[in-house]
Amino acid sequence: MLLASAIPLYPHLHSRAFYSHTVAVVHRGNLDGGRSFQSPFAGVGQHAGKLSKLLGAWKLEKFENLDQFLSELRFPAWKRALAARAGQQYVLNLKGGHSDKIDDATLQIVTSDVRGTSTLELPLSGQPVKARDGDGGAEVSRSARPLDDKTVEITETLTQESKPYSVCTRTLTDDGKMILEVKKRTPNGRWALMRAIASRINDKAAQQLSA
Repeated sequence: MLLASAIPLYPHLHSRAFYSHTVAVVHRGNLDGGRSFQSPFAGVGQHAGKLSKLLGAWKLEKFENLDQFLSELRFPAWKRALAARAGQQYVLNLKGGHSDKIDDATLQIVTSDVRGTSTLELPLSGQPVKARDGDGGAEVSRSARPLDDKTVEITETLTQESKPYSVCTRTLTDDGKMILEVKKRTPNGRWALMRAIASRINDKAAQQLSA
């Protein structure tokens, strides 16, 4: 799910992922997977090296072009208004791998809001992970890959297609913000575009949220 994950936030805004990512990664920026109700802040900051500056807890600050994005995806006005008011937190962790080589690590994105917590896990080797939770229950394949030391890209592809159906990129800016850029193919074949800005949650705030 994407930006549930909105998700995220986000690319999977027609599926349950929108209500659970973006979170995904995703975005659903959250490109979201299953659900977990464990503390989303466990293990924050335990990995160093490549992508390490993206890891940790983040809070959604604002959307850009969300209403137009959802309109192009044929969401009614009341759902667009609901999405604009959704507050979310994200936690990014790496499981396994090494500081100088993370191709064998797994990226974990946890998205939390008033509905609960959803978790997406994808290997950074680019190996696809299939799930039957796309739009209308369609089977989709999701994969993640680092583009550089501070950027990770998550793509979602329908099983019967070869080109991505949605793409969510998370990158760290020079001023310490996380930018989530999302594009998703519309029913007429065009790309709908949006982005979100998240700010880092300090350790004290993260501990309060996980309590």
